[in-house]
Amino acid sequence: MATPDDGSFVKVASKTLPAGSWAIFGTANTYTGSPFGGDVLRSATCELRNGPGSIGSATDRREIPVSESVSRTLSMSGGANIPAGGAEVSLWCQSQSGYDVVHDSQVMMIRIGGFS
Repeated sequence: MATPDDGSFVKVASKTLPAGSWAIFGTANTYTGSPFGGDVLRSATCELRNGPGSIGSATDRREIPVSESVSRTLSMSGGANIPAGGAEVSLWCQSQSGYDVVHDSQVMMIRIGGFS
């Protein structure tokens, strides 16, 4: 899935969970080509969300040399208290360059006894 040119986030994975307390872990692997006219410094960010709210994120900022490509792995974790009836948790990504592609991702959810 390609990241939008305008730098907005795009949903790359989601799951509706039943009620309870959940520990959530996400990983996104991205690939960036180099259509730039020289070396550039760019960021990519991914975040876990419970509904519209962020519950964990990761950012990678690096130089992308001209005529080269860059692979990134962004890993993050968070927690969510899901109400009765269930709710969606999701993984979203964005990039400054608009040339990133999320080529695979995963979200792992583990039900726990609660948060203290």
